[in-house]
Amino acid sequence: METKIQLNYISDMNAFVNACSTVFEEEIYVKQGRQVINAKSLLGMYSLDWSKPVTVEIVTDKENVKDNFYKYVKEWEVQEND
Repeated sequence: METKIQLNYISDMNAFVNACSTVFEEEIYVKQGRQVINAKSLLGMYSLDWSKPVTVEIVTDKENVKDNFYKYVKEWEVQEND
């Protein structure tokens, strides 16, 4: 499962990376175009174009962890117009 998010403020980015690093032990990836970044890397995250949404994905078989992660990022989720 993946979802699109957009972090509009530095404080959002810092909160997101901090949660990915401290709350979730699993691998979390942020994708934009052909770039795939480890969400726990603040430097990597700053290399993305944050004027556009990115796709996030957590890699785990634990459904409760997935649910908690996607609930956490819900505040930054963007809906795509089809």
